[in-house]
Amino acid sequence: MAYRYKLTKKGKAKVSHFLKECRAFKKELLDGRKDTANRQRLLPNMDAILEDIDFWVSDEDTVYNDCWGITDNYDLPLELIKGQDFEAV
Repeated sequence: MAYRYKLTKKGKAKVSHFLKECRAFKKELLDGRKDTANRQRLLPNMDAILEDIDFWVSDEDTVYNDCWGITDNYDLPLELIKGQDFEAV
């Protein structure tokens, strides 16, 4: 799929770190029986985040900000800045 935006080197590193945080947080919550993942979809990946940026960000926007579901009741926020973390293709 062709996207209108791409991640910069800094953005790829930021998203990669975010994805690691998601996996670790989900494991901590599930292992500690603090939450369930009965209704939760799979954790996000780079493509899902790029698709979300493409869908939600307009030419006038300067920031992408969204929360991604980790378990049934917990989300983690991700903020990316246009021109620093992602840019138009």
